[in-house]
Amino acid sequence: MTSSHDSESNHIKAEHSHVIRTMETSEAQTFAEWYLLVDDLQYCLQVAKLWKDKVAEQPESGKNDSSASLFRDAVISFMACFDPAAPVRLDPQKIYQNIPGGIDYYKWLLALRDTWIAHRHGTSRQAVTTILVDESTGNFLGIGCMVQSYSSPVPDSADDFIRFIQIATSHAELKKNALESSVKDQAKSMKPSERLQLPVATTKIPDAQALRMGRKKFQRINRMTRDQISTEKD
Repeated sequence: MTSSHDSESNHIKAEHSHVIRTMETSEAQTFAEWYLLVDDLQYCLQVAKLWKDKVAEQPESGKNDSSASLFRDAVISFMACFDPAAPVRLDPQKIYQNIPGGIDYYKWLLALRDTWIAHRHGTSRQAVTTILVDESTGNFLGIGCMVQSYSSPVPDSADDFIRFIQIATSHAELKKNALESSVKDQAKSMKPSERLQLPVATTKIPDAQALRMGRKKFQRINRMTRDQISTEKD
């Protein structure tokens, strides 16, 4: 089905008589959240692979700000998938407990996210004020600062990072696929008249005031009704 938005009437015009409806059961809402989570993980994989390509282009001793930015983006996006405040989340114990070094690697990524990426109070960034002193006279010769700043892992570790994300992605896809099958069975078991009573499926780009609004509330206040749908062709 294809659809277009009429900017004047804000009505949806759909080809033929097919209209996408929204399933609002608890399982359907959970499926939608896992769908988003899998999408986030696939984004993390893409960024991690791009980071691998970038670090392969530079000397091991060189610092590449663009590759470091890609690594930071991948880490912070990946760790957000484990956020206990999110509607659904990954459990590191269930995913990595049987993988040698898996939990330790997860804790390392979490520490990087907390102390190097999201905040700047950890040991990954160090600075010491220094003065240059003449060793024979003790005279002051100058002032400076000794700095050590973590950039990103060595290129040889890129495959480990990518594999770590892939393991989580496979786990999330299993959850998503199981819920998809269950929701499909629910939809098939409904009477045609019940399916026709479901709200019209729609998404909307939030404005600045709505960015902090919960997804459920935002979707509820932006529902579209059947009388806003036109199935006639132009």
